[in-house]
Amino acid sequence: MVVATAKVDNLSRLRDVFRLTLAAFACWCSIGLSQTTKSFFQFVQEQSERRYTQVPHEVLAFYYGWWGPKSPPVQGYMDGAWGGVNTNKHEMHKIARYPFKGAYSSHDAAVLDWQIDQARSHGITGFVVSWSGTGPEVAWQERTLQLLFERAEKKDFTITIYWEQAPGDGRGQVSRAISEISYLLNRSGKCKTFLKVNGKPVIFAYGRLINQVPVAAWQEIMEGIRAKAGDFALIADGQQGSYVHLFDGIHSYGLPGLPPELYRNLTLQNLGDRRAFAARYYAEGVTMARRTSRISCLLVFPGTDARKAYKFDWQTDRVDGQA
Repeated sequence: MVVATAKVDNLSRLRDVFRLTLAAFACWCSIGLSQTTKSFFQFVQEQSERRYTQVPHEVLAFYYGWWGPKSPPVQGYMDGAWGGVNTNKHEMHKIARYPFKGAYSSHDAAVLDWQIDQARSHGITGFVVSWSGTGPEVAWQERTLQLLFERAEKKDFTITIYWEQAPGDGRGQVSRAISEISYLLNRSGKCKTFLKVNGKPVIFAYGRLINQVPVAAWQEIMEGIRAKAGDFALIADGQQGSYVHLFDGIHSYGLPGLPPELYRNLTLQNLGDRRAFAARYYAEGVTMARRTSRISCLLVFPGTDARKAYKFDWQTDRVDGQA
């Protein structure tokens, strides 16, 4: 994570706050959410006064803990199961590269210990664990998260979540979001292994979640969680000017606007263009965060091969590790 301080451009700040307020007003009109004790404008102003001036630099890796034996009734629709495992040929139906540990279980403590040790040996300080709430359909992932907190505590390693979804709409969506995050923070927020900034647990919010929740609902959600579980820092997916006022920081899961030729069949010849695009994009995000003393995060994307999983006809090659 990166942070820097600078004098806030008051005109720009007021413009972004005003835009957020208009968006919230439109949401109230369309979905009928009740306004809480503070006006949304006041809430965003108070949010924009939160400052982060001494944020430790962390190297975090996204972590997906849904792997295990094929058992959909137990694991749920969002969980991953190994299929078509051939231990002799080291092949699987949907996996391009056979895992070093084979068809492991995300609930195997020895595997989790090994993964944490591998991460630490390569300079990674913590995992951002994919988390979709506490519903029965994601019980497998929730158990993985609990195990990771237990194992990380023994290894001076940090854990936080990648908040993936907020199902439903209206009152039901707001209530569930408050309930699930409050449950998480009350259970694990005080653990020494939970990633913290200024003593506050840090949570990353995926773009899908940000898009699912109406702008107007964030006031009630954040105030509701703080009332039940204490303060926390929320890092939003996306580099929008309004986000650095409403949330505590920004990150980006990917490179929006990246030309297809720079992620499909990446080569040494166009690798420099990809790096230049990423440098420009993240420089904008860091500058945006610096103006408001917010947290900013840069993504290191090593490449991906989802041709077997999603039947893509392309991949983002790692170019022998240079990507």
